[in-house]
Amino acid sequence: MFTISRARTPREASRAGTRRPAQPPPAPAAALRRAPGCACGGSCPRCRAAQQTARAEPVALEREADALAARSLAAGALPAVSASPPPDGGRPLPAALAARFGRDFGAPLGAVRLHAGPRAAASAAALGARAWTAGRDIVFAAGEYRPHSADGARLLAHELVHTLQQGAARPPGISAGRPGVQRKIAVHDAKGAPAAAPAGTTNESIINGYVQTLCPDFAATGGKIGPSSASFCAKGLAASKQPQSCGCFCEMHAATDTWEITLDDNDWPHTDEAAKVVTVHSPFSGVQFGSWAKGPPAHRIDTPNWLVLGHELCGHALLMQRGTHPSGPAPSHGGRPSHDPTVAIENAIAAEHGTAAGELRGSFADPHHGESLARVSVAEFPTGSSAVSALPAAQQAQLDIAEHFINSAPVKMDVIGHSDQQGAASAQNAVARARARAVRNELVSRGVDAARFTVVKGDGASQCTLPGDAPGCRKVDIFMYVFEGASETHT
Repeated sequence: MFTISRARTPREASRAGTRRPAQPPPAPAAALRRAPGCACGGSCPRCRAAQQTARAEPVALEREADALAARSLAAGALPAVSASPPPDGGRPLPAALAARFGRDFGAPLGAVRLHAGPRAAASAAALGARAWTAGRDIVFAAGEYRPHSADGARLLAHELVHTLQQGAARPPGISAGRPGVQRKIAVHDAKGAPAAAPAGTTNESIINGYVQTLCPDFAATGGKIGPSSASFCAKGLAASKQPQSCGCFCEMHAATDTWEITLDDNDWPHTDEAAKVVTVHSPFSGVQFGSWAKGPPAHRIDTPNWLVLGHELCGHALLMQRGTHPSGPAPSHGGRPSHDPTVAIENAIAAEHGTAAGELRGSFADPHHGESLARVSVAEFPTGSSAVSALPAAQQAQLDIAEHFINSAPVKMDVIGHSDQQGAASAQNAVARARARAVRNELVSRGVDAARFTVVKGDGASQCTLPGDAPGCRKVDIFMYVFEGASETHT
């Protein structure tokens, strides 16, 4: 959830042990930034000041809170306490819970006060949070104080760690917190950038483009991903034109675990449940991901990077977060039956963004099992030529990218050559075949095992829609796949 600290004056500090607030701590400056009333959209002095005040907590603090909470709860059930929500004025953490968590965390927690009345709920709603912590005070959204439930106990334990992170005297193993707002979806290395990105492009700006394509009501800013309006998930989601995507972001934003989105153009897109990391590519990686569509007829389709993020975050991470991600059955016949729930989510996202039914990804029961693939294209062969040595430097670099990805995973390949529409069909077919063989031979000369090539063929000018001289059509597509259902020859 959120961790907000406010510096006290010396006078406030001297009274801290005896004063009991008549209401929960005021919503932090971040709420002003996120509230609909800031009509300037963040450009006025008041909003800019609020943005500077509300600093995002490091993901490490969130993960520390997650880990310590999980370790404490794994030690055994919590003692029974009253489930009635504490009032706005607050009440102390129940003594039995203070003793239990104080023992687990190595610090006294008797000064912690809980708030869950109407004002508390309103302040949490202003931040789009299930709970937030300011010093010794923990403020809960409506219905979120549930110490008798597993999820409620985890939320409480998580926020208790934040009170210790913000405290002046921290026990061993507890890191120092800072004033700020925490989110449950983070951008890794937000200010960094992919090696091939244009000047001024950042990881965050790329991921923000993906996020806003998936759900225009969410945005990536300050290293975190959250709703543009504090009330969106509670009130606006029902009217969204992207309910699958936006519902996913709302649920992940409110999750107890912190998930991080990483751009890594040297790795394959994947979701790491243990590390809580989703990895996707930038648009500058030189690799196009895709799969087999259900058709009819079955055919390869490209998957844009924003949909790859939807697949990984909503189709894998969300199911992992819910505890419903399938672990079987095992792959068979070159495909993955267990992948169908994730593919169904991907298709729902694609459909709400206008993808036609015949262009949706296939399931295990469809031809090629809807299996995934990666494509690296090497283009701009000279007219009538298959000479790899004559390729421009940028296309030589594409061969380097293909070599890297082939060697980074146990993939097999279909290599398909193409031609533009110049010359007779027989000549187009011949040069397309020669280009495919030349690229295959080049990769073998670099140490790629020849047995990993399933298909090496030419496809003439069948994929070229441009008449005459078309350098982009004079190419070779290298399709890489782990599961053999993605091969053109699979039946």
